[in-house]
Amino acid sequence: MLVVFLQFVKNNLKPESANYITSIVALGHISNMCPEEFSQAMKTIVSKDIVKDLLMEDRVGSLHL
Repeated sequence: MLVVFLQFVKNNLKPESANYITSIVALGHISNMCPEEFSQAMKTIVSKDIVKDLLMEDRVGSLHL
């Protein structure tokens, strides 16, 4: 069942998604509640989506000002 939720979260980890912040919060809750089941998936999502698309995008945008 958590796999369905994880897929929903992954599909909504885009800044233009209406569920973007909710998905980030859900990702934190899923990883906190089930660290063994989703550890590799969480590492991939965090490094690819959160760090690259969210954190680094803010840095790149501010450098071009």
